[in-house]
Amino acid sequence: MKRAAMLLCLLAACQAPRVLPVEVPVAVPCPEPPVLFWPDLPTAHITPATPDGEVAKAWAVSKVILEGRLAEALALLNGYRTASPRTVIPKPNQGGK
Repeated sequence: MKRAAMLLCLLAACQAPRVLPVEVPVAVPCPEPPVLFWPDLPTAHITPATPDGEVAKAWAVSKVILEGRLAEALALLNGYRTASPRTVIPKPNQGGK
């Protein structure tokens, strides 16, 4: 009886190996990312002698410029992403809604 059980164990161990599918990451060429340059913002030219009204305008214009640059940078970044739901960047909240 022991010999039969031992023989069955050996036969079970010697069965054909199972083939399991394995996903292997493959290197894919990716273009070099573009170099992003920061624009010359109006706030860089503010001095202590600048009137308050011009300071406020400079900050408002700088905000609009930076929002535009952010949209461009996100568009470039999304170009490098796949279309899977894990990697989609949600649109920023517009107008505090």
